[in-house]
Amino acid sequence: MAAKKKKSEYKKAKDKAWSAFSKYIRTKYSKDGQCVCITCGTQRGIKEMHAGHGIGGRGMGILFEEKVVRPQCPRCNMPPPYGKGGNYNIYVPWLIDQYGRDGYDELLTQSNTPTKYLAVELKEMEQKYKNKIAELDEK
Repeated sequence: MAAKKKKSEYKKAKDKAWSAFSKYIRTKYSKDGQCVCITCGTQRGIKEMHAGHGIGGRGMGILFEEKVVRPQCPRCNMPPPYGKGGNYNIYVPWLIDQYGRDGYDELLTQSNTPTKYLAVELKEMEQKYKNKIAELDEK
């Protein structure tokens, strides 16, 4: 029987940073513990929603880019055959409305820019978003 591989420090830090960021996005765009899906309008509790990216690939260049991440229901965010794979036919026009065509094109460029964080940077990011969640909870 193969030994279970341990997650690297980097992978753990990335997962924890993503978890904090995702919770922050869902909390920021919620009201009374409920989020509305950016692409279909479905309303669900914070824990039932995803933090969906409006640009595919979830590359590190935009993984933590607040401009392109909003609450999204699992049906819209999950890849086919389980979901609509981001529901980009609705999400992309919304992004263009928000940031203009030039702004959207800059975000596309950013998404294709190789970005590598150090584990320590990811740990700092995790704490940053935990602090932001605490600030939202105080309001």
